[in-house]
Amino acid sequence: MKRNNLVNNLNIGEYSTKSALTALMLLLTLPILGLHRFYAGRPFSGVLYVCTIAGLGTWWLYDLYALLFSRFKDGDGDLISFEQ
Repeated sequence: MKRNNLVNNLNIGEYSTKSALTALMLLLTLPILGLHRFYAGRPFSGVLYVCTIAGLGTWWLYDLYALLFSRFKDGDGDLISFEQ
């Protein structure tokens, strides 16, 4: 029973309709503007991203990893993946 709750909390099997390739291109071409976060439907974190200059590079590296390995979530909590 406890394992099922953990699986449900991870949102396994729920994928976003957003394109990981588009988000990755936004991240790589205009990294400081945080457009990939706005595209993903996460405006609050997008504003924080811009105000902190991508967390002085830390958020940029994390987002790059998360997008490449399908760990980045959209505003609804669904995974943004290359495979849809």
